[in-house]
Amino acid sequence: TNSQGIITRVNQTAVTMFGYDEKEDLVGHSIAKVIGGTYGKFHEKMFSASDSAVGSLTEDKLQGVMDRMRDVTGKRQDDSEFPVQVGLKLLDVHGERMYVAYCHDLTQYKAQLTKIQENVTFTEGILNASFNAAFVTNDKGIIQRINDTAITMFGYDRSDMLGKSISMIIGGPHAKWHDKYFEKASGMSQDEFENLLSRMRDVLGKRSDGSEFPVQIGLKSLYVGDKCHFVAFCHDLTEVKKEMMVASSLLESSFDSTFLTNSQGIITRVNQTAVTMFGYDEKEDLVGHSIAKVIGGT
Repeated sequence: TNSQGIITRVNQTAVTMFGYDEKEDLVGHSIAKVIGGTYGKFHEKMFSASDSAVGSLTEDKLQGVMDRMRDVTGKRQDDSEFPVQVGLKLLDVHGERMYVAYCHDLTQYKAQLTKIQENVTFTEGILNASFNAAFVTNDKGIIQRINDTAITMFGYDRSDMLGKSISMIIGGPHAKWHDKYFEKASGMSQDEFENLLSRMRDVLGKRSDGSEFPVQIGLKSLYVGDKCHFVAFCHDLTEVKKEMMVASSLLESSFDSTFLTNSQGIITRVNQTAVTMFGYDEKEDLVGHSIAKVIGGT
């Protein structure tokens, strides 16, 4: 364009992008013809000689304007609008200022961004739908994403956890070794690594106030490209442990011998009354053995 923003030359890509038939449909018109949105009505004024918003700029200030890429709205011949990125360059042609405007159609790029955002929103929705606390970490155990349940369970603000080691939520004796687990994992074979991930572990969780509580943790690997991430799911065992204590108290308070077995008849729990009645010294003498151990006769 010339110094008044009048288009003097245009390439075929611009003609096609803005939906015109011929270059002549654009040459001789203001560059504002292809600018939409809120920028359109102000763009012509920017170049007007009377207002001289551009013409009055010093060389340094003008260069500062030229050096920036801007996301604006383009306008096609049919008045439909679409996102474009515009960059300007200043030319000096025989002492006259000329401007070269480069326009890049962002339609596909914006659509990709929207799809990515939708995927992120979908992923966040899945994480937040979980009743368990969920953490996504990198291969060093640094927290990159957490769900709402984790915030509630551990009592932190989201900003207090992102970028920190997952060890911050681990209590008891495991805490000081937890960072080393990730170092150890990096040197494991694939089979050892998969075996590590396949096990659920009962550990102590640690809240923001320092209090500890029983949790069960499971890990899953997640590859994004060639980068390994981990997803840790934490289930609060507080209520489960309380119920187990109640059940244990009931078991021990019984005047009758009481045995709990699995589906194969292997004793898993026994009360002290049973130990005494059958003449054993310790519960361990019975636990892990078949219930047939205490059955006589035919």
